[in-house]
Amino acid sequence: MLQLLISSSHSLCMDCDVTKHQSLALHNRESCVNGMFKPIEPGLCLVHEDGKYELVSQVRLLPTIRPELCSCDLSNLAESAGRSIILATMNGRYDLHLPKLACKSCPAQWTPDRKDLIRSGYWPASVKSDTLFAADLLATFEGMKTTAPILSRQGFLRMLDGRTSHFGRTGKIHGDIFQRSFLE
Repeated sequence: MLQLLISSSHSLCMDCDVTKHQSLALHNRESCVNGMFKPIEPGLCLVHEDGKYELVSQVRLLPTIRPELCSCDLSNLAESAGRSIILATMNGRYDLHLPKLACKSCPAQWTPDRKDLIRSGYWPASVKSDTLFAADLLATFEGMKTTAPILSRQGFLRMLDGRTSHFGRTGKIHGDIFQRSFLE
């Protein structure tokens, strides 16, 4: 018996999970195979092939506000993965890709720039925007520092790293980059 859980109250079959996960790259999922629950990181999905269940890799795109690219028919738009980025949220670290839109009928193309990322609720931690912080993460840290001034940056980042691994993801959030972004 196999089922995937999006949260404690929503179960989905494998096909529905793949479809739903296309638009909700940041939700936390876990699978139940033979009665054992295991978190599934965003870049993986469970498939049933040759009588076995396997985790296969999938590219996940950063959720952003998409512009009107051109006046061509929407069916001519192709979305693909751009360069990889790190996103830090209250649920920890995500390894994702920037979205790329291209029209098949005209030369119009789009990849989010710094302004698009900020409008979408992310703070770019560098000029290249290789690391992004969710704006609410920085606001939450500020509120916690105001309420509990003794809270250390390292303690907060350890909590985020714990959430990252709890939800089946890997990697750490760089403390100096977080501090610089918070101060900006």
